[in-house]
Amino acid sequence: NATVATGEQLKTAVENAVGNTTIVLEPGTYDKDITIRNSITIQGANAGVNPNTETRGAESIITGKVTIDKQDIDVVLDGLKFTGNGSVSILNNGTYEYSKDTTLTMRNCVAESITGTFVSTPGNAQYKLGEITIENNRVIGVGTEGGSQSAFNLWGVVGHKITGNYVEDVAFNAFNLDATYGDVLF
Repeated sequence: NATVATGEQLKTAVENAVGNTTIVLEPGTYDKDITIRNSITIQGANAGVNPNTETRGAESIITGKVTIDKQDIDVVLDGLKFTGNGSVSILNNGTYEYSKDTTLTMRNCVAESITGTFVSTPGNAQYKLGEITIENNRVIGVGTEGGSQSAFNLWGVVGHKITGNYVEDVAFNAFNLDATYGDVLF
């Protein structure tokens, strides 16, 4: 486990993480793109604080891209704030099919003034992912006027648990749940 205070420290901690590592972010701005290849939890300064019902303190702000680029891992993002280019994507590099054992949990996060789609999975129904849990997040302002950006673009997911979120001012869809397999719980 590690506590970090800069974008470079976060990038290094993620690159050096072994399975089930927890990285705690101090309040501040993290401007580096990171690629996750191991099961990991990233906790911001407001981990456990629901932005829709509770008062938050100073934020751990992500302005870079967070990419999940490995199958059969569990990723938890809790208490972070994303702005600008800040986004989360599960990448499909075409070299393998994703597994139903790849999961993402995003909770207690804030996204404001996001330039592209905020959270996305591969745009192809042949890639099936495990359960994605999106709970207690606040998303305001995604994409550009007339654009096709969604707050959550979740393709090919085996199960969704989507609860307690607030979404407004999105260019296209709040939630795009195309090629969904299994149950969707709202």
